[in-house]
Amino acid sequence: MAEKALKLIIVEILKQNHLLSVAEFLDVLKKDGKSYNKTSVYRALEQLISEDAVCQHHFSSSEASYELREHHHTHLVCKKCGKIQTAECHYHETPKVGNFLVEHHHVTLFGLCENCQ
Repeated sequence: MAEKALKLIIVEILKQNHLLSVAEFLDVLKKDGKSYNKTSVYRALEQLISEDAVCQHHFSSSEASYELREHHHTHLVCKKCGKIQTAECHYHETPKVGNFLVEHHHVTLFGLCENCQ
């Protein structure tokens, strides 16, 4: 029951925050007076990923980031400062690529943000 509650809490947190690491989840939970350990958060996130409710991203060698899978968009990652922005996705899925059935995709573009150019 506690894991189900944590999954609901994580979804609510992601509705208010785009792209959070597990450390950032733990900070938000602590600020809200909730005490969960890192393992419980990872377990809840893995379940949400398996349910197709959350996506996991690795934009750099640091921690993974998580987001809701509600609105499809492109991520723009600055290679110099690490800032991550979102933009409308210009890739429209075709149902099949050869014999491969496309169900979901992630588009990440790496470059330099306006401040780092």
